[in-house]
Amino acid sequence: MVTLTATEHAISRPATEAANPSSIPAKIKWLLKHAGTAYEVSLERRQLLKLTNSELQDIGLTREQVLKESKRSFFDIPKR
Repeated sequence: MVTLTATEHAISRPATEAANPSSIPAKIKWLLKHAGTAYEVSLERRQLLKLTNSELQDIGLTREQVLKESKRSFFDIPKR
């Protein structure tokens, strides 16, 4: 059995991973952040569906706009 030292192991990894060892954790962090945002937007869309037409009018929305918004994909997040 061959045992590699930490330096040899780092060299045997793909160049992009060896050059940027934090790339995987950064991608996971990005994914979790965006999944959390998508979940919050999803909740807001469901809350809008529960409002009456009068309440929607108070905030300047129509039932049609809310229905269209509620049909958007989970990860279809509006740009800020």
